[in-house]
Amino acid sequence: METALYFTALKKYDQLPIGLEAYLTQALKTQEFKKKQTITANLPPESFLSCITSGAAKLYSTDRETHEEHTMDFFFEGDFLPSIPHIHQIAPAKAIDLSIIFLEDTTTLAINERHYLFLPRIFPHIVHLYNNIHGQHYLNQIERTILREILAAQLRYQQLQKLRPELSNRVSITDMASFLGIHPNTLSALRGKK
Repeated sequence: METALYFTALKKYDQLPIGLEAYLTQALKTQEFKKKQTITANLPPESFLSCITSGAAKLYSTDRETHEEHTMDFFFEGDFLPSIPHIHQIAPAKAIDLSIIFLEDTTTLAINERHYLFLPRIFPHIVHLYNNIHGQHYLNQIERTILREILAAQLRYQQLQKLRPELSNRVSITDMASFLGIHPNTLSALRGKK
């Protein structure tokens, strides 16, 4: 069941080379994360192509000077967690640290770094799949940054309700407000206008 979810999620990004499913079925390992457990740039070596099969996680940045945290994205069942070293390449000059915190007890399926680096040797096309996953994470961040700059708070909230309605029931007001770039009191007022 979990591997079926994993392959369905993987196929959203690209066609899978013949034989890849058989290889990954043997290579995939289950990982368990407790609620509030955090991972940083020092990814566990078994956390490559990591897909959530149950639970939820949040990507956030921390300013090194002010220690202010900003929610960047949320991930649920069927989502691939971003590779923090790859996401950090978006703005390497910025003085921020990126982390992933688990919002619920979470289970993932992933491969280790050795398999991740070896796969392109036998499945050269998988590089496109890797790039598509990383590219989607970049695109999501750029899109959200643009929307935060051009839309008023109410429009940001309406857009979020339309595009990601599941967030209202699964994340805290504080996290959602940080994600939208507004104060939690503003978000509470917007939610009260329904």
